[in-house]
Amino acid sequence: MIAEPTKVKEQKSSDVPNYGHALAPYVLSLGLFVGAIAFNMGFPTGLPSTRPTSGVAWWFSKFTVLFIQATLSALVLDAIMIWGMDLQVENMGQFIGVSILTSLTFMFIVTFLTVGFGNPGRLLAMIFLVLQLGASGGMFPVELTNNFFSHVHPFIPMTYSVMGFRQAMSTSLGADALTASIVFLTGCIIVFNLLLLLTMVIKKRKAYNIEMDA
Repeated sequence: MIAEPTKVKEQKSSDVPNYGHALAPYVLSLGLFVGAIAFNMGFPTGLPSTRPTSGVAWWFSKFTVLFIQATLSALVLDAIMIWGMDLQVENMGQFIGVSILTSLTFMFIVTFLTVGFGNPGRLLAMIFLVLQLGASGGMFPVELTNNFFSHVHPFIPMTYSVMGFRQAMSTSLGADALTASIVFLTGCIIVFNLLLLLTMVIKKRKAYNIEMDA
């Protein structure tokens, strides 16, 4: 009673090999967002390759390229992390699915900002990235951050990409976490595609009006 008044019984809900694995969801999300910014800097997403017949045709031509690029980026990153860095993943299907959804979400967000606002849009994308790094809870629990980040936390995509990666890697958060991640990221893909489509339709109409005036 005096020497050992209590006994600790430990039961692990999941197994995370080391600190690097704990940070992997955060770093994966960061890498996919930076990849989206880099692609939009090198690829002329704001300019049609040929004269588009309509704003919808212009959007679809870019959508196919962006979809393929974002998907391939996610798959290449997954392959490097799993076979090159020996990342331990409990559920491979969930991991690949979350990575593709995350890559698509970030790609369409950055593309919308780039097409809609030009170079200031790229700056906004960088600011949004910094905001997500602080508010996603990827490095430290969001409870340890200030009130601003705590309030922003539920409304940013990186929160849900980190959550989805953690569930896929360690299955420690439960099925609800994966569902929330998939629903939120899919919603972002749809919303920002609609905004991108609307932007391209408006830009096409403005170009047509300028031609008519000329």
